[in-house]
Amino acid sequence: MNDEQRDDLRARLRAADPAHTPSGANSWIDNLVEATVSTDVAKRTTGRRWIIAAAAAVALLAIAGFGGFAVLSNKEPVFVSKSTLALTVAPADAAASCMVRDVNILAQGELALDATAIEVGANKVTLQVGRWYKGGNADLVEVISATGSETINNAGVVFNPGERYLITASGGVVRNCDLSAAWTPELAAMYERAF
Repeated sequence: MNDEQRDDLRARLRAADPAHTPSGANSWIDNLVEATVSTDVAKRTTGRRWIIAAAAAVALLAIAGFGGFAVLSNKEPVFVSKSTLALTVAPADAAASCMVRDVNILAQGELALDATAIEVGANKVTLQVGRWYKGGNADLVEVISATGSETINNAGVVFNPGERYLITASGGVVRNCDLSAAWTPELAAMYERAF
């Protein structure tokens, strides 16, 4: 690069600089820079300190109030929204045969969880998740029949309110053939090995 090209490049860079003003010109940027540099730092931050302290105090009072409510009510706090995962369960096929329950087949599930049935309806079961083994983090799981009209308990897993279940699913569908069933120590041990 020769001197002429270098000078041309410098001129272009100066022209493109939004903070650059021709020498001797009075610009609002120069005034802003001067005001910022000449203002005492202590004066600029004192006004903000009380706002931060007030916000922290309000946050602490809110947390203490919520905690106090939970203690005074002698009940667990009820949260307005919980994350919910929806799964379907396919109708049981009487002609279909299932393979023997195997850890390797069980491990192929995309989702696996330990949950308790808290609401059992004709077409939908709501489960409260106690533990995720694999693939999820929702607090609640809703299992509905695939057709929407079929009775949920005709689909392979028989759900009863208050009972605990081990559920595995793939593609949003609960896996049957005893891969999803009521909790037993044997099935729980198999879930521990698989996931």
